[in-house]
Amino acid sequence: FRDDPSQVIEEINHKIRQLREESSIQRQNKSGLENEVKDIRSQYNTEKKKQQAIKRKLENVRNRIIELDNVEEAPLQDVSAMQEELQQYGDQIQKINEEKEQLAEKEETLKQEHEEANRR
Repeated sequence: FRDDPSQVIEEINHKIRQLREESSIQRQNKSGLENEVKDIRSQYNTEKKKQQAIKRKLENVRNRIIELDNVEEAPLQDVSAMQEELQQYGDQIQKINEEKEQLAEKEETLKQEHEEANRR
């Protein structure tokens, strides 16, 4: 044993204070680590929710693609065929306009003949 019991008590008290300080520091570190774990868990949950939302959107896109793949497409028409059809319509319109003009001329001629007949 040591010489002076009061010195032994002082050393023991000093050691107790050191252990308390270390314990306090460890509690603070533990608390800090617990907060970090909570933050990481929160970030993980947020990312997991984002990932699930993206997964749902991708699934919706995939389903829509499948839907569209099942739709029958109208056959594409050849542009030249469409141009030919438009030309035919144009020709028909021109023919109708010419006939209209001829009928208007005949109508005018008939009116004049009718007026001349009425004068006699």
